[in-house]
Amino acid sequence: MGIITFTLSVCEEKRAQKGEDAPLRLTYGERAGMIACMDGCGGSGARRYPQFGDWTGARISARLIGNTLADWFQAGGMDARGTGDAAPEALAGQLQSLLSSRLKEVKAQISPEDTAFSGRMSKTLPSTLAAVLVEAAGRNRCRICSFWAGDSRTYFFPASGLRQTSRDDIRGGADPFDSLIGDGILSNVVSADSDFRINWAETFSLEPCMVLTATDGCFSYFPSPMHLEELLLDTLISAQTPLDWENALREEIGAVAGDDYTLQLAVVGFSNFRALQTAYTPRREYFRTRFTQPLCQILKENDLAGHRALWMAYKQDYMAEEA
Repeated sequence: MGIITFTLSVCEEKRAQKGEDAPLRLTYGERAGMIACMDGCGGSGARRYPQFGDWTGARISARLIGNTLADWFQAGGMDARGTGDAAPEALAGQLQSLLSSRLKEVKAQISPEDTAFSGRMSKTLPSTLAAVLVEAAGRNRCRICSFWAGDSRTYFFPASGLRQTSRDDIRGGADPFDSLIGDGILSNVVSADSDFRINWAETFSLEPCMVLTATDGCFSYFPSPMHLEELLLDTLISAQTPLDWENALREEIGAVAGDDYTLQLAVVGFSNFRALQTAYTPRREYFRTRFTQPLCQILKENDLAGHRALWMAYKQDYMAEEA
């Protein structure tokens, strides 16, 4: 068995063949695995290209970024050897350089600028990116490197609770609670015609865990940031098999999402599905008592102050590295 026990993949379009999300999961390999999701920026990337089947620049970009990540992972032999202990900032730099080069190559192949899509808000091939690379780092230890640009998110999920390892690239730095109230302006996305940065974060785990990535369709339509962990725990414990769990996540997110939604999840270090459920059952029971029950009452009473106070308590662990 490789480092990853199994993966789940949810990627749904609100309009068939018009979606601008894209998933990536590279799970083979003894030493390392990688998951990612991209969300093409449909506003600034709305221009269509006949050379690509009349796809929008946003749709093209999301898929192109996924293919480039796959090439980077495979060409580097990371599945068999890992990263060779490369520093996460060096890996982020490699990704940034490779993505910039590849996107500019494609930009040079497509038609000249159209004045209907020129202007400050228009971008060529824009997309968010959220990726997690997990690799063995000694006996019973794994390294988790998160990479992102935009507001798609990366997560580390030990049995003690969900942790958001990315930080949304939004002007003003709105926290996840505030972003549900106001639609922030993205300050950084991957594109072919502007400077961008690949952010990174690193953590280590001495115990089996999960990692995941998600586009904003998976979390921005819930009434609270806490709902994502609640959903993950409830569907996990109720499922009979990994496929049951994947289908339940697809159904539950789809019931509320008003956009394309993509979630990629990798289970790391567990011997089987039953062991995973056993490990997370105590967290589910604690979460129900500490957060689900009071949150239900708070939402029923439309108690915004109480909602924010409960979020701040949850945030202490959920965004533990935030100052």
